[in-house]
Amino acid sequence: MRLRRGHRRLHLEAHVRGTGTPDYWIFSYDWATSSTGGYEHGTRSRVEFLPDGVHTGADGFSYRDGSRWRTTQVSENLLYYWDGGTWVQCGGTGQVSGSSSFTFAPTWGWGGACGENRYYATTAWSWQWTGSAWDGSSAWSGFLWAPCRGCLAATEPPPAPTGRPSAEPPAPPTGPPGRLKLRPPTGTTPKSIRT
Repeated sequence: MRLRRGHRRLHLEAHVRGTGTPDYWIFSYDWATSSTGGYEHGTRSRVEFLPDGVHTGADGFSYRDGSRWRTTQVSENLLYYWDGGTWVQCGGTGQVSGSSSFTFAPTWGWGGACGENRYYATTAWSWQWTGSAWDGSSAWSGFLWAPCRGCLAATEPPPAPTGRPSAEPPAPPTGPPGRLKLRPPTGTTPKSIRT
């Protein structure tokens, strides 16, 4: 199996209303790919901050012999916050499956998640069914600052986090499509916005 990592990109769009309440979209993402034989799979990990709080996504992309193809995919996100010295896992989506097209892009809403005025990040895993096995990859989103949504004045972010969490990767899904055993959510459970 061959793994490739993408370049981290950070995009910010910000507007603040007169009350100091944030009214913007902030996101950070990264991607990775893996290939086995004629199969290639990509994972995009994303963390976003919108007016209703923190969102994450584990987007999977499937290819066979260089062309997009429809297959069963499974995705999972772990959500982390920065406590000033280390990344702390505060929730996990569990595994969710789908096969709507060559891409599967579930999105989860965490609301205030594990507190406001914090840095957040996510690790995403996604796998595709190749007909006999699960092939996949993982990516780290990078981090973003999630400010207080109800504060009258904005809080300046502390120094930026360093490094990544030392989490063990989750095991791939077990069983073929139709008899798939999915891992349940852990910690703070998000709301499914799109699967």
